[in-house]
Amino acid sequence: MKKYIFVTILLFAVIAAFSQNESKSKVRLGIIASPQLTWLKPNINAAENDGTKLGFKFGLNMDYYFLENYSFSTALLINNSGGTIRYYGVDIPFIADDSTCHFTNGVSVTYKIQYIEIPVTIKLKTNQIGYYTFYGQFGLHPMINISAKGNANQQSVKNANISREVNYFNVGYQIGGGLEYEIGNSFTLSAGLIYSNGFTDVTTNTPGRKNDKTILNSVTLQIGFLF
Repeated sequence: MKKYIFVTILLFAVIAAFSQNESKSKVRLGIIASPQLTWLKPNINAAENDGTKLGFKFGLNMDYYFLENYSFSTALLINNSGGTIRYYGVDIPFIADDSTCHFTNGVSVTYKIQYIEIPVTIKLKTNQIGYYTFYGQFGLHPMINISAKGNANQQSVKNANISREVNYFNVGYQIGGGLEYEIGNSFTLSAGLIYSNGFTDVTTNTPGRKNDKTILNSVTLQIGFLF
């Protein structure tokens, strides 16, 4: 996994070096550092959302302009997210640290999940107004799970490995908008608000527990530095 991350970062660096040699580059790179609120939403009565989690994502961004005000946008991000779920039932099996715990009715489990996120979006921008440019953005955000930790208010489960409770792959859609402020000819500050909604099930269906589909939602304050 570390090898693939290194290769991707190297690819971004090569693109950056190439784009600097063009007088009017179609490629623009940036750095993203974004706080976010995330939560998990199950679809059955035996489980419910029990709180949000303050998360953070960061990484590299690339915009490729196929028209003057329209770009294909992607990124390589580390996304720290999750949420809390309350489970109901007589005997609730849950896999933590590779062993099965048996929780009782009303247990609250906090998921702390880390993903590699590679969003694929379209960005639409206005013409520049003074130093400002406004944009809208929408698309998909595929994610690969690289870490899953969890806490529970029963059986002293603290920062346990719950990777067997979390699916390896996740995808959803995102939509939002914001503005860019030009500081210089080659440097721009960007800020936007992005809402994300999941398509796929975040959690696995542990044997003995009622099957559910739990999706990951988030609201992100996306802050970027473009060059």
